[in-house]
Amino acid sequence: MKSLEKSYTDILKQISSCRNRINDALDQLEMKTKYSLDTLMASMRTSIQTDIENCTMSIENMTRLKEHVFGRKDKSEAVRFIKSRKCRDQSLKIEAFLKDMITKNEMALTFNLDTSILEFLSTLSGLGQILSKGKQSQTAEITTLKELAKQEKPTACNTAFSLQRQPSDVNKSSVIYDAKQVISVKSSKTYRVKAKNDNTKCVISGICETVSGELLIADWMNNNVMLLDQTYEVVGHCDLPDGPRSMCSIDSSLVAVTVYSTEVHFIKVTNGLLIKDRILKFTHVCLCIAPHHRNLYITDGRALYRYTVDGRLSSKMYEHTSGGVTTCAVSPNEDRIYVANKATTELVTLSRDGKVLKTLACPRMKWEETLYLPGLHVTDSGQVLVCGMKSNRILQVDKDGRQRLAEVVSDGMIYPTSVYYSKLTDSLIVGMKNNNYIKVFTLQPLSEKNDEVSGRVFLKTI
Repeated sequence: MKSLEKSYTDILKQISSCRNRINDALDQLEMKTKYSLDTLMASMRTSIQTDIENCTMSIENMTRLKEHVFGRKDKSEAVRFIKSRKCRDQSLKIEAFLKDMITKNEMALTFNLDTSILEFLSTLSGLGQILSKGKQSQTAEITTLKELAKQEKPTACNTAFSLQRQPSDVNKSSVIYDAKQVISVKSSKTYRVKAKNDNTKCVISGICETVSGELLIADWMNNNVMLLDQTYEVVGHCDLPDGPRSMCSIDSSLVAVTVYSTEVHFIKVTNGLLIKDRILKFTHVCLCIAPHHRNLYITDGRALYRYTVDGRLSSKMYEHTSGGVTTCAVSPNEDRIYVANKATTELVTLSRDGKVLKTLACPRMKWEETLYLPGLHVTDSGQVLVCGMKSNRILQVDKDGRQRLAEVVSDGMIYPTSVYYSKLTDSLIVGMKNNNYIKVFTLQPLSEKNDEVSGRVFLKTI
């Protein structure tokens, strides 16, 4: 009871601290927005004051010319011609100035609210997840598992739990997992994903999913992003100025796409439509992009950078002279950052501050020496998945990037270029090079034996 009360008090302090940090961040956003408003207001006031001064000066010039012309009569025709020409030039100048002023006769300020903040907050169920853990003997854990298994309805596997629960299953039971859990597949299906007007075979360079369940895939070869429905049929697409290299989900309805340039394009999913939102421009090439809360991790081929979502540089995280820093991914709690070095065919694991923790060379990865980026993905539970493009395999690496845990998929694919774990459907989705199809792999449920060995605690929600 003492340890329980202490943990309860500590969590209350953490919640209060989190709320204070959120308040500070919102205060900063408010200050920056007001500063932008004040800056624009001052600029517009200066512009209007300049117009007033120009009008006053023009009136004074015309008055002087009038007095000079009508004040005395010159007999010389040349003098009269010069005066007439001056009057004409001044009249044309004032006329042009007045026409320009008419276009901005009324000026006002407008405010376009960034609704992504409210939309993101509305998708959250709280400031964090409250879990229960306890120290038990191995015998007690196994007994708990067996008793729970008896309560469940019999299935092919006695305890059929997936990596992530679908939203409808959250209130039924809660399972605690770690990144060491090996993923295995039991079946697969193939779906055609080519847009109607595309004549070139697809290269699926990115796959992501919004919070509400919309699935998007990026086609590098045909310069577009496609929206799929629940049956994996293409129901919409958005054309881009160049080939998308990477794609990630930013909030409940917004995705970010790097194109073959120095730009990151944001696309919003609204009522089944893909709508271009905004563009961020950088001083370097943008290859891969990976999000974590309000940070964006972007590679340019030589280095990994961390930016804020509005494009402000936070730090250069990692750099390699080989020029192979291509793909990146971030763990759920941001304590591990993974970088695929294409030049050395190595997976580099970094700490939160960019320190190299481990470099893994695996012959099975075998990345192509082409423009295509190595496929790299981290699930919400922390499992690290890597595409072995030339070996036609999907590999799982341990959290610290020290060793290969398993070959999750070893057949049925040709040149996999991207992989994504969908927590809504509990499946792996794989995109390939020069292929108009994606592979969707259904995951194998966990066995009771594996759960007993790992010593996990299962909690029933009443």
